[in-house]
Amino acid sequence: MPRKGKERLPMAPFIILGVVLIAAVVFVIIGLSQRMNENGGVTLLDEPKGETITGIDAPAPQEISVETRKEGVADYGTQTDFINFDYDERTNDFRLLCASPCPVSNDVLDQEFASIAHSIQVMRGVTQSDIDSSLLPIDVHASEDVFCPFYDYAGAYSNTFFDGNKYRGQLCFFYDTVPYDRSNFPYSTSIHEVMHQFQYYKLPRGERQEGGHILWEGLAEMMESIFLRANDKLSYCADKGTWWLDRFEANDNEYTTEAHNAGRALFVDLCLSHGFDYDDLPALFDGMEAGTLTTDADFVNLMSQVVGEDTRATFAKYGVN
Repeated sequence: MPRKGKERLPMAPFIILGVVLIAAVVFVIIGLSQRMNENGGVTLLDEPKGETITGIDAPAPQEISVETRKEGVADYGTQTDFINFDYDERTNDFRLLCASPCPVSNDVLDQEFASIAHSIQVMRGVTQSDIDSSLLPIDVHASEDVFCPFYDYAGAYSNTFFDGNKYRGQLCFFYDTVPYDRSNFPYSTSIHEVMHQFQYYKLPRGERQEGGHILWEGLAEMMESIFLRANDKLSYCADKGTWWLDRFEANDNEYTTEAHNAGRALFVDLCLSHGFDYDDLPALFDGMEAGTLTTDADFVNLMSQVVGEDTRATFAKYGVN
């Protein structure tokens, strides 16, 4: 839908850049995998099958030896030194950990490491924003441990934790017990939680309902969808949003109070009714980073400014006022 009073950003240059960069990423990752095999290492679960992403693609994860992998990257402190980790791979943005005895294969861990690194870099390009610097580097846990207890109602979760000096971001995954979709590498369903890290200290949570907070989950769902659809129709509301809603056995005429489902439907509605789409994310995050959003109503007002028309009635349909 055409935007009122604004022009869409041209997406073609991003597509071309994305094609070139992701091809380079795939080439290097596969090469790394082959070299690791020659030395008794492991391979990725699947060859890359995902679609090219708009924005800036991530550099391939570098091969880091056991002896040197903790050198030259961000300081992660000593709060986890009492745990022996079978897997501990790091970048300046995050480290992926699996406590000993690790119940997850290196195949899965290597693929998830690459997916998380890729998703952080892509979101930086798409939103022209970043995870709040105070939360970096993030600790990512691959299975249940003392830092990440398993809850029956959550197959994964994102939060913050105090590392003895400051609060940092934390992601808790359970790759050994919960089925994550990795069939479209570099996409993985685990990156939904990575999207939440981009929201901390920017987006109000509002009133909690079943499954979480509708604005948090809805925006994260839209951001996550970029990794599967962004270079196809370049629109979240392509095919009236059914391409994304149908993945979760829903359609654009159904509504549920569960936060993920309701949030997904809300943002499809915002796209169909007001034209809010992927190319509006930089403006939205720019407003979120101003530090003035404290209530759901503040976010609704910001959305109205971004799309250039009143969105209050659309939000009200989903209980957001």
